Amino acid sequence: MKKAIRQTLRDHVPALEQIVFHANEVDPQMNAPYAIILDANEVEDAAWSGYRSFIDVEMYCPTNHELTPDILSAQVVNALEAQIIRDPPNGQAYAGLYRGTVGQDQAVSQTLMILRRVRFAITALQPVHEVSSSTSEDDWLKALASATETWLGSSWACYFGAWPSDYHIPAVLWKLTEVESREVGVSVYEVRKKFVGHVLGASPNEQANGVFRIGDMLAQAIKLPLNEQKKQYVTIKDPRTNLQADAVSEGQITVTLSRKLNRVTETAPFMQEIRAQSNLR
Repeated sequence: MKKAIRQTLRDHVPALEQIVFHANEVDPQMNAPYAIILDANEVEDAAWSGYRSFIDVEMYCPTNHELTPDILSAQVVNALEAQIIRDPPNGQAYAGLYRGTVGQDQAVSQTLMILRRVRFAITALQPVHEVSSSTSEDDWLKALASATETWLGSSWACYFGAWPSDYHIPAVLWKLTEVESREVGVSVYEVRKKFVGHVLGASPNEQANGVFRIGDMLAQAIKLPLNEQKKQYVTIKDPRTNLQADAVSEGQITVTLSRKLNRVTETAPFMQEIRAQSNLR
């Protein structure tokens, strides 16, 4: 993974003369910007969302260089933020998500360098464990994903159940999280299913716009079609958006879909004849 990140930085930030994994690999005579890629000692592993670790990129900028820490860190962020990073040996795809600056800039007096550290979450979004086929093939989930594709347009990819190995950004993943049945009457019951939407944009603005668009369309719509020919629909209830939620581990959109169904009862043969015989005399 770190090798793939290094190659991405080499391709997109040519001003970095060296990109290494350990401080002792740096040429002491180096008088140009360089970077060290370090593990941030944080790892998350979720059954559905995949594997996520955190890395820090330490950038060392000469104090008299035309590339200031602000310029160089902006280039590094642009190279990794919301980008798909692919590891050639195994084809593994990762998404880089910027997590901000770590601490304050530091002056390295003995080398006349300024150190800035930025952190990224590097996520393998395909599932680490097998995802239940019954969940990923849910008709309601497919209907929600289909409607989302219509609302956002062809530039967005829309997935349901789990991230595929060849996912693209911008994208939305819908995941089924809860199923509930409620009694409505003797012969009618209501099924409710709760879904979470994970929106990943190529930039913070694109991501926020995607969240707003889906939230607005869910609020406007009353129903989603399951089978228009058979006039089967699900009702949209309680759509909510939260831009502060983590796009990968939490999801920024929640919505409940419901449908009332007739209870299936077994039919018995009609009574054709009643015979009675009295023993009274």
